[in-house]
Amino acid sequence: MTSHNEVARAIYIDLEGFVDTSPSLVGVLVEDLFEQIVLDPGLATAAQAKGLRSVSPKKYFEWLLRRAKSEDRRICAFTRHELTTVAKHFDIDLSTVYLDGHKLAKSWWKRSHPGIRPDAGWSQAFFEEQLGLERPRHLRGGNATSRIRSVTDQLERHGAYEQLRPVAKGKWTKLLAYNELDVRHLASIVRAAASAGALTRSRPQ
Repeated sequence: MTSHNEVARAIYIDLEGFVDTSPSLVGVLVEDLFEQIVLDPGLATAAQAKGLRSVSPKKYFEWLLRRAKSEDRRICAFTRHELTTVAKHFDIDLSTVYLDGHKLAKSWWKRSHPGIRPDAGWSQAFFEEQLGLERPRHLRGGNATSRIRSVTDQLERHGAYEQLRPVAKGKWTKLLAYNELDVRHLASIVRAAASAGALTRSRPQ
């Protein structure tokens, strides 16, 4: 059975990038330690400017899977998007350790709050609102890909992060803050579901 301890020790991840392309960035939270890894080599100087690692995505996810298995941790994302993206682009199967936070949260909420249903779907924003998790206006969803595009276009044009216009630099800063908030709120949602006794499904073998 999936346990409360597994949720507490899970590796929470959130990818940023364009649809049907290799992801540009991943935010990773393990217990209280948060890190962002830049996966797009075109963003290497932007990564360096913020003190982030820029690595081969395939090697990184191979390493992350080995870590999850060796430390007996789950890898949790809000939906199956991260699972399918990593499989599609890097031929790495995370399914044996994967935890779908959306499925868990939706099941918990339907059982515990039968009279409350979302008007716009079971989004992360819905659970954030219900749990009182604050999200500043400038870090709301919908702008991640445009922010990535702005930074990559500027880097292609100018060659170095230091040469970017202040607007592009600001978009990079906001993207990183948005990604971190997504990961931390994901962990809060899943942990809330766990505290309410939602962890009843068997762990995949």
